[in-house]
Amino acid sequence: MRFERRYISHERCEEINNMHIVCPWSNEVYKMNEKGSKYITNEDESIIYEMAFFPSPLDMASNTNKDYRDYCFLVVNDEYFLHSLLPASYKKETIDDVLHIYTSFVLPDDEKINQRDDKDQILNLINFLNYNLFHHNKRIVSKQKLIYNHKEYTGEGVGEYIG
Repeated sequence: MRFERRYISHERCEEINNMHIVCPWSNEVYKMNEKGSKYITNEDESIIYEMAFFPSPLDMASNTNKDYRDYCFLVVNDEYFLHSLLPASYKKETIDDVLHIYTSFVLPDDEKINQRDDKDQILNLINFLNYNLFHHNKRIVSKQKLIYNHKEYTGEGVGEYIG
């Protein structure tokens, strides 16, 4: 499967907006905009991945009792998964004048994911798309893994990201 960052059709934006994806720390509802932003998607737009909610410094300063984290969403057909990846490890080294970065993230337990027969494919897809959402520098070698219930997902074999 091939993925790229591009504009989404008006119809698909409306379908996703009708899902009413709500921010975990406020009542804000995510709104897709087919003309304003590009999203990571596949050819038929059945899979979409995007950073949905991220706290501003004002959010974090105004109420320190809330757990403010960045949240991304994965839409697969007519279902969405809202998630936050927690940093677990970070290592960088230079080999032959090339920067190598190794990161891992933990995805907290998610009942919606646990109930899926294709849980492993969903978790690999999240890791693959999350990696491509943030890594665009071709001069850096970067490896990322996702840890879910003590199992590692590398995102390998999911597809190809063509930027």
